[in-house]
Amino acid sequence: MKTSFLFLVLISNFLWGQQWYRGQASVIGSETESIGALRLRALQEARVKVLQQAGITIQATEIRLKEESKLQLIDMYGSFAQSTARGIIIDERNLVYSNQFVMVDQLSLPQVTASLEALVEIPKGESDPTFEVSLAAGKNTYVEGEELQLMVQSSKDGYLSIFKIKNDTCFILHPHPQLPLTYDNKIAANTKNIIPPTDKSYSFVLDLEGGNGERAVEFLIAVVTREEIPIGGRFNKKEYFSLKEFNNWLVNIAVDQRSSANIVIQIVKK
Repeated sequence: MKTSFLFLVLISNFLWGQQWYRGQASVIGSETESIGALRLRALQEARVKVLQQAGITIQATEIRLKEESKLQLIDMYGSFAQSTARGIIIDERNLVYSNQFVMVDQLSLPQVTASLEALVEIPKGESDPTFEVSLAAGKNTYVEGEELQLMVQSSKDGYLSIFKIKNDTCFILHPHPQLPLTYDNKIAANTKNIIPPTDKSYSFVLDLEGGNGERAVEFLIAVVTREEIPIGGRFNKKEYFSLKEFNNWLVNIAVDQRSSANIVIQIVKK
């Protein structure tokens, strides 16, 4: 089964502000793909339609992750606009799904249609082209149970947050909830930052949750802000937020005061 993960690099042709738009999309699955997985794919595609209605052009829509076995290429797409995007979905309503079967090459396959209305905000201002962030992992493919270590670097001083986006949920990887509330996540410009730190105060152990039992994918994003603006507030101890909450946090940070980078990794069964 092809793994879908919708990744958007976006530019808006509209002025900044907020407006509701409607999007609808249909996707066809395989004989083994669950209705839940199909609904998520249809929802992601419907969001793309919303952004297009808002005048946002998708410039690059594909990330290819090559398995270390070199036996297969997996196309992955992300379900939200990255932080350098010119438009972000900050609210949704009237989400409706419909299911049916369609004939494809003499096979009866499930088709799911998703329709929704979404509130799109076009951030005010222009991004700073000199503010760049890089995010890297040791490799593209890991075996379940392995520990993940990330390297982040920013061209400007700032405050680092790292998130894992999965199934419309945003998990906080850094600053890790196990760290004390007094932890300072400020990083210096042009300095390599290893996350988790080498002192092993905590770790990122990878698993197959959310995958198909044989493999799973993780979409990771590092966001650096010029000022300390932690998601959920300074004394937040929550481990995750909804994608809507993440987008609302992001859109309230001026685009020239933030920058981000993202990667996709794969986890395979032992």
